[in-house]
Amino acid sequence: MKTTFRITTTKGLATIATPAIAVLLLASCGDYSTTTPVTTQQTMSKMAGYPMPSGRPALRTPAAIGIFTTGRTDALDFGNTATDLTKSGNIRSMQSINAFASNNEYYQLNDVLVKRAKLLHDTKFLGLDIILICDQMTNTDGNLSLTQMATLGILDLSMKKQNTQLTVLCMDARTGYIYGTMGQQEDGNAPRLALFDNDVIGSTNRSHLVNTTRRDAVKQFPEFWNQVVAKYRK
Repeated sequence: MKTTFRITTTKGLATIATPAIAVLLLASCGDYSTTTPVTTQQTMSKMAGYPMPSGRPALRTPAAIGIFTTGRTDALDFGNTATDLTKSGNIRSMQSINAFASNNEYYQLNDVLVKRAKLLHDTKFLGLDIILICDQMTNTDGNLSLTQMATLGILDLSMKKQNTQLTVLCMDARTGYIYGTMGQQEDGNAPRLALFDNDVIGSTNRSHLVNTTRRDAVKQFPEFWNQVVAKYRK
């Protein structure tokens, strides 16, 4: 298991650059420390019909935080972590905002970065200070198991090799500024029982490995958030 925090600033460490480059760096290696900023300016994509966010840091605390999961990611439950952070005084509230912005338009992190202006515009009425973008990429071994070969693909009873990476990106809900990213990566095996390629037991998209990665990320979020606050709170 690997846990890495990255806080971006306008001084010293530069900020995340173009969406394509940012996502490439995030996904190029299991170690998120490879997300080295490449410019001193954050690049915001223009979108016709939507106002251009300033792209500047403007952190307000205690913060109202919206949690947005991409199309390939199940909803994250911050549960007790959200309650504890609210009591700490640095967070006013945490809520899922997927009901207000369809993740059908944002399948992965790159889609969010490219369409930041639209996402911010569509959720402006919520009065949020921060949006957490949660994106999980899971790869499962697609090779035929022995049971699949023996049953001509009818039955699959196997332990699939699996790798999953969860990235949580912290974005200003008013300006689109990226305060930083945190991530969890895990490798392991996921049991599967499938009939005619339909899962009966052990969906690989909801395996123990996937769920553990999500749970561990939630546990690490308070430390990450405290680093953001320490650097950006005025």
